[in-house]
Amino acid sequence: MLKRIIQDEHLRKTGLFMAGSLVVAFLNYLYYPALGRILPVAEFGELQAILAIYLQFSVLVYIFSLAITHIASNEKFPGANLSEINSVANLANWAALIAGLLFFLCSPLVKDYLKLSLFAPLLTLAPIFWLTARIGIYNAYRQGRQELHKLNIANFISSGGRLFFALALIALGASVFGALAALFLAQALSLLYLGNGLLSKPAGKFVKIKFGPELTNNLKHSVLALFAVSSITFFYSADVIFARHYFSAEEAGVYGGISAIARMLYFFSGPIAGALLPAVKIKASEKDNQRILIKSILLTLAVNFILFLTFCVFYHKVIGFLLGEKYQSLANLLPGLSFLMFLVSIVNLLFYYYLALRRYALIPISMIGVSISLIAIIFNHDSLSALIADFSFGAGAMLFILLFDYAKNYFHYHSGFQRGA
Repeated sequence: MLKRIIQDEHLRKTGLFMAGSLVVAFLNYLYYPALGRILPVAEFGELQAILAIYLQFSVLVYIFSLAITHIASNEKFPGANLSEINSVANLANWAALIAGLLFFLCSPLVKDYLKLSLFAPLLTLAPIFWLTARIGIYNAYRQGRQELHKLNIANFISSGGRLFFALALIALGASVFGALAALFLAQALSLLYLGNGLLSKPAGKFVKIKFGPELTNNLKHSVLALFAVSSITFFYSADVIFARHYFSAEEAGVYGGISAIARMLYFFSGPIAGALLPAVKIKASEKDNQRILIKSILLTLAVNFILFLTFCVFYHKVIGFLLGEKYQSLANLLPGLSFLMFLVSIVNLLFYYYLALRRYALIPISMIGVSISLIAIIFNHDSLSALIADFSFGAGAMLFILLFDYAKNYFHYHSGFQRGA
């Protein structure tokens, strides 16, 4: 049994990717406790809210990365589809430029909505958008070619660099602005590594877009990705935005710290979905794809269950150890937030499966989930516990619909197979 597991190609690659990703996840979550301890609570909450806004905008670029992963994973040889990849990369460049411009124009409104103390930190996000686009393109190209070890090293550079530069700049008195500048510097180093050594690489400049049947088909896939990724990003990060708007700076800051710890469940299992995307193929048999999905679900449950149980039972000790005593006042929110992230991690895995197979059913499913949560937030935001429940309602609804749809397709396939036999 053990020998079969070791020899399983998908499990082996996923395992190696996860091992490296766990190191990266550790650095990512060392970042939050470290900054949570050295920044005042209100400023830490401010940083969390700004990063959450950045994540919502960066989805516009990330969707093109998924299209590039799909194109690269179906190359007959390295560089065979480079022309098509360049066209998608060019669209990502334009999306980053437009996103940066929109954010610059909307930044006064964002400052007021989030009740930020300073305007300057918001301005650092515009150049970060461009770096995010470039990193997303190279990450996607490497992922599509199954160069998962390269992704691990690049992510290590990004996560480690972000932590190191943030601590250094905050120590020099740069505060929230320093933490965002650290993100820019770390991403720049990661981009240099990702582009190094590629004999054929996506263009790093604006090139002429060549529209054709394949590109049009992949752009349709990008629209599909937009709904999937934006809804998942909303569920794992937008809570700190609403907390910052509806509650005091101190409460939102403490909540942001608790939320960051709970997101460990999502990010620790995220690499499983990342490995699933290029492994599931449209041309493969339904049986093979279902086998990969089931293995990925079991891995996700195994990774998350122990962490979820720990957070539910020892929440005071976890928060005290990771963030310190000043966050203990809301430590009781950790079990509820952990449950939300458990739901989101499973939904994310199923969304990636649907993305790989280009199943457009996830568009209405994602819209239903986000709509349920937004409506609940409008009418039910009297407490932080209510806010968590609002997000859980939407995530739970998406998971229920996804499982129902998958079960319907599963039994339809197997009943048809038996009739054919």
